Amino acid sequence: MKNWKPALLELAKREGWIITMDSKGGCPVLELGAADLDITKAVHCREKSATNNRLIAEEEPDLIIVAQEAAKTIDEIAGSDAVHQKYNAEVESLVESWVVTGAQVVVIRDVPQTLSTATPECLEINESNPLVCASDRADALLSDPFAEAVDGLEIGDARVVDMSEYFCDDDQCYALIGGLPVNFDERHLSRSYSASLATGLGEQLLPMLR
Repeated sequence: MKNWKPALLELAKREGWIITMDSKGGCPVLELGAADLDITKAVHCREKSATNNRLIAEEEPDLIIVAQEAAKTIDEIAGSDAVHQKYNAEVESLVESWVVTGAQVVVIRDVPQTLSTATPECLEINESNPLVCASDRADALLSDPFAEAVDGLEIGDARVVDMSEYFCDDDQCYALIGGLPVNFDERHLSRSYSASLATGLGEQLLPMLR
């Protein structure tokens, strides 16, 4: 969610929304997909998820927005059809538990990976030619298993928002767009670029709240 915080805050200011942001770095939405966490972190993430789900049930928000680095789950679920099916079933159960509160659910697809190329360091070294820092779309825009699972659900109040067009064309994903660096490190969007996406994100979200 950290990637989209500036965009969402800008959008909330424009629309008069009251928003609650609650995230924990490195914690996946589902426990399945947390194989790289140590035991202490995994327990903390599980407790955090339980707290968030309890708050959703109590506060009944109009809109729930999910954003994470779901691509980290690919290797864990790709090797077994049974594990993949279990993951999809857990996604469905979770989303249904949110929708039953009356909320609309939006999953924002993963942003492109930087691949140690689309970084501020690369832009600094190649100031005169920022295209050097672009990455091939096929390598940078990985599969997002959480978004794909939600996209396959027959739940009218749940949908996936894909903002990839704001990062990539048909061939490449870029490190500098509109004069703004896209990332501030190897994993996160820059504050300025995220905020610049408020209008585009709003075009996707606002129709769900009218």
